[in-house]
Amino acid sequence: MPKSKISYRFFSSFIIRTPVYPIDFYKNLTKGLFIESDAIKEILKNAPINEALFLASPELYAEIRKWLTQEDYPIDKASKIKLSVLKYFIRMSTRCTPFGLFAACGAGKLANETVINIDKEKSFRRKTRFDMQFLANSVSELTANPTIQNQLLFYPNSTLYQLGDFYRYVEYTLHQNKRKYSLEALKRTDYLDLILQKAIVGARKKELALVLISEEISKKEAMEFIEELIFNQILVSELEPTLTGSSSLNPFSGERDIENINKEVVAFGGFYDKLNNQLLKIDTKIGNFISCYEDIIATISKTNIPFDEKYLFQTDLFLDSDNLQLEKEYSFELLRTIDLLNKISEKPKNTALENFKKAFVERYESEAIPLVKALDVETGIGYLQQSGSFDVTPLLDSLAIRQKVNPDNHQISLNKAEKIIYKKLQNALQNNENNIILNLSDFDNIDFSGQNLPATFSCLFEIVEEQEKEWVVIQSIGGSSAANLLARFCYGDSGINDLANEITQYESENYSDKILAEIVHLPESRTGNVLRRPSFRAYEIPYLGQASLPTSHQINIEDLVLFVKNDRLVLWSKKQDKEVIPRLTNAHNYSYNALPIYHFLCDMQFENCKPSIGLHWDNLEKLFDYFPRVTIKNCIVSKAKWVFSKEKHPEFFKILTIKEIIYDKNIFSFASHIPSLEVNELLPQYVSLADGDNALIINLENSTCIEMLIETVKNRSQFVLEEFLFPSSKVVTGKTDCYANQFIVGLKRDKS
Repeated sequence: MPKSKISYRFFSSFIIRTPVYPIDFYKNLTKGLFIESDAIKEILKNAPINEALFLASPELYAEIRKWLTQEDYPIDKASKIKLSVLKYFIRMSTRCTPFGLFAACGAGKLANETVINIDKEKSFRRKTRFDMQFLANSVSELTANPTIQNQLLFYPNSTLYQLGDFYRYVEYTLHQNKRKYSLEALKRTDYLDLILQKAIVGARKKELALVLISEEISKKEAMEFIEELIFNQILVSELEPTLTGSSSLNPFSGERDIENINKEVVAFGGFYDKLNNQLLKIDTKIGNFISCYEDIIATISKTNIPFDEKYLFQTDLFLDSDNLQLEKEYSFELLRTIDLLNKISEKPKNTALENFKKAFVERYESEAIPLVKALDVETGIGYLQQSGSFDVTPLLDSLAIRQKVNPDNHQISLNKAEKIIYKKLQNALQNNENNIILNLSDFDNIDFSGQNLPATFSCLFEIVEEQEKEWVVIQSIGGSSAANLLARFCYGDSGINDLANEITQYESENYSDKILAEIVHLPESRTGNVLRRPSFRAYEIPYLGQASLPTSHQINIEDLVLFVKNDRLVLWSKKQDKEVIPRLTNAHNYSYNALPIYHFLCDMQFENCKPSIGLHWDNLEKLFDYFPRVTIKNCIVSKAKWVFSKEKHPEFFKILTIKEIIYDKNIFSFASHIPSLEVNELLPQYVSLADGDNALIINLENSTCIEMLIETVKNRSQFVLEEFLFPSSKVVTGKTDCYANQFIVGLKRDKS
């Protein structure tokens, strides 16, 4: 393999993701001018599809059954059901992102040739777990049981820290199954100090109460005080859901030091074992009767555990093959392209972390400051307190909280690389060119490659085919670890798990003089479905989350200090006397409505390095509404796309909201209503409605697809369409057809 200028090379394994149905399923479904309801209903006779729809949305599935069986089902409602089902059909044949029984993932090796063959009957294997919301509700129910509570170990809330004569910690309450956070404060006392010290290694209620019992404090008073601490979440139980390590459905499984195990514990243990056996039975095949799930629901209904049928089952699909191969030639193309993109990708400026670092230096200079003090809203600088992610209690309401003001700034600032791309874009539009080619020679005087990249990162790409030519389409490059996109699937596939462990082991060796510590935090119960992963690191930083490692390998937030050295913000463990590098090894979008300390720890993953590399159109989208395809050699780094907004196309958006539009078998001409003639001429037959990391493929020559598109975007102020390119027919193949493909490869810094 040729050596890259960025001195990175690939791990030998890769991850493949593919939908469960071939691309011909989509082509055949949308090939006519209109998709008849009867065609949709015929497909719904398929048992695996029914099961997939039930797992995706039990509510929709219930309506589908009514639509199929009721003769007087309302016409307007039937139209909505039809379009909803169509979206799922499109997803299960065009989208590779793992989701229930719609798409699968697996692991393979880079080799001299590509060998990825799909057998619809044999290649897919499934794993089902309970949704984390149900597990969290189970824990709440068990912990509230007085008999069981007496036998549990309790620990201090992991957000607890001392500040002067007070303790502060984060507490949450549930509102419609969503967590509402508040920053609480309580007065320090000698009694409280003793209890929290005793609970560090875990202690039962009666053991904690013994600390208090004296001539002045009775056993009853001591126990009531402990129960008050538990009620207010100052003490949390050992049953809190764990996010790292191997998690068992049965919280009472394994060896437990419980005296006189009572009947209630035995009963709950038997209940969880029964549920686990029912899940194992379901996982023996794809295409189960829905009654199998209804039996489980009936079992749970006999308990007091609250649950929502929508959020009860989590199923993942895996490719059952140990001999998947991808030709190495694709990695050569990627490395050359990544080298150029790294050269023109600037490390983000004015980020929350950079602004915090400036404020830190202004206030503390080179002094080492406890993390909790620096981030405290009263005594320190704070971190993104304006996000509204938590409330401050009345005790703290009178304190002044400094907030950064971010007024709208419409001035567009382009860096040197963006200015060159801007000129190329202008030239392409003037000359009616539909492809912009980037070369190293275009950027002779620009080089951001000296800015750091993490020790490992990943590249997500697909391989497509156009007029018998293969293209490698790069979808994303970056991340704090190449294991991030793999982590949540490790439990179900040994190949994925082996690669993730190889990556994290390499990172550990790369930072041998520092501590790589996994951030353990559960912001919402359901978010735990994404956050569950193996215990990759030797240390963990628990923050409103249950660590899976012994106390000696947990780094408490009070143990951490901050200082700036060589223009770098350093996180230091006093106890371990080493620098700590935080890691969040999963794909959680941590910045959304996050608690400040959690957000800060996650942002610290990218201290002094780039979070991603590639082309970013945010600034240019304010100037143009059409972008040609951008290529580097045989790689597409940005597909052609069209930006539609109310601001630029007001008449077009008015048409979208006209209720009298009749689709029927006469196509509503989507393209003919777009004001710009230039855009009209370039809009292809197949486009993708880009919606974050979601994508809905639209055939603009099919009126039902157009109806679906308009129903989806009519209430938006802006939407983006991208060209859709069909997958290579030579990469992921079936007996007579091919599948959409998506690959994840990991890159590691070359130690030599």
